[in-house]
Amino acid sequence: MKQALEKTKDSNVYFSLEKIALLLNKVDDAYEYVQKIDMLNDDKIKQKEFLYRFMVYGKLNSTLSIKQFFRYTNKHPDYIEINDNNPMIIDFYYQYYLFLQENKKDIKALEILNKLYNKQTSMKAYVYSPFVELELSKEAKLDDNYTKALIYLKSALENMRKISSNNYTNIYYEMAKLYEKLGKKERYKDIIFKCKNVKGATNMYKKMCDKL
Repeated sequence: MKQALEKTKDSNVYFSLEKIALLLNKVDDAYEYVQKIDMLNDDKIKQKEFLYRFMVYGKLNSTLSIKQFFRYTNKHPDYIEINDNNPMIIDFYYQYYLFLQENKKDIKALEILNKLYNKQTSMKAYVYSPFVELELSKEAKLDDNYTKALIYLKSALENMRKISSNNYTNIYYEMAKLYEKLGKKERYKDIIFKCKNVKGATNMYKKMCDKL
C-alpha cells in the first residue's frame, strides 16, 4: 500500500496509512504520513487526525517530540473540543496536564485537570485515578474548600478500577487531615482507624497514620 500510494495527494489516504502504521507499530512510517498531511494542509483531516498524531509523537519517545506536539496543540485549541468525545482524549488530557504543570502553566493545567476528571466520570473510565482526584483535592484544599477536597477523595475511593494498599493509606491520611480541619472528631478517628488497618501498605502515609 505504501508503495502503491506513494505519490497520492489525498490527505484521507495518508490518514488511513498513518493509522495502519500505528497499528503495526511502524512509528517512523506513521510520522512520515503526519508530515505529508501537514504538507497538504487539509484542516478537516487534521482535526480528525489530531489524537492519532498525539499517539505518533508519544511513540517517538522523546521530550522534544512531546514539546513539538503540544506547541501544535496550542496553535489549534479547537481540535481539542472537536475530539472531546473520542475516548483517546483521556490520555491526551493526562499528558497535556503534566506538560502544562512542568512548564508552570498552572491556570491552564487546572482547566485541563478538570476536563480530565469530567471526561473520566462521563465515560466511566477511571484510567488515571486516584491521581486526578488527589490533585483536585489538593487544589481545593489550597482554596480552603475542605468539603470539596473531601468529595474528590471519596470519589477516588468509589471509582478506582484497581486500588493498592498504598493508594488507600494516601487517601485515608489526606481525608483525616481534612476532617481535622473541619473539626469532625469522630470522622477523623474513624478514618485513622481505617488507615492503620490497611494491610500491606509500605508508604510514608501508613507510617504517619500509625503515629496518630
